[in-house]
Amino acid sequence: MKKKLGLLWASFVFLLIIISMASINKNTNLKKVIDYAGVQIDKDQLWVEVALEKKKHTVIVRKGEEIVKEMPCSGGTEQEPTILGVFYLENRGEWFYSERYDEGALYWVRFYEQYLFHSVPIDKEFNVLEEEKKLIGTAASHGCVRLLEEDAKWFYYNVPDDTMVVIHD
Repeated sequence: MKKKLGLLWASFVFLLIIISMASINKNTNLKKVIDYAGVQIDKDQLWVEVALEKKKHTVIVRKGEEIVKEMPCSGGTEQEPTILGVFYLENRGEWFYSERYDEGALYWVRFYEQYLFHSVPIDKEFNVLEEEKKLIGTAASHGCVRLLEEDAKWFYYNVPDDTMVVIHD
C-alpha cells in the first residue's frame, strides 16, 4: 500500500512539474515578444501579436497577457515578406480589389502603408479562392496578413484603430 501511495505521490509531483514548466515556457515566450516590442503592456490593453514562425503563422489578440482570440493566418512569402516590428492599426474598409494581383479581399485593416490584415483572397465576383484558403497557416501572401473570412470579420469589428500590433518571426 505504501509503495502504491509513493508511486501515486511521485506521479502527482511529476505532473505538477510538467504543468509548471509549460506555464513558465508560455510566459517566457510572451516576455520575449514584449521585450522585442520594447513597450510596456498594461493589463487592460488590447494588442495584437502576429507570430510568423516557419511551421505556423498565427494572429493572437490579447488583453494584457490574456489571449482574447487566436487565429491561423498567412504572412508573406520569402519573395514578398511581411514587415516585422511594432505598428498601430490605422484604418479599414469592407473590401478591396487589386488589378495588379487580379484578386481582392474582405474586411481589410491597415497596419502600415500597403500592409493589411484581410480575408483570404477573393475574385472579382467575391468568391473565395479556395486554393489560397488551403494555405492559411503558412507563408502565402504578398506581405499582408491573411485570415479566414470569419476571423477577418471578427478582427474588423472587434479590434479598433490605434491598437498596437507586434509582428515577429
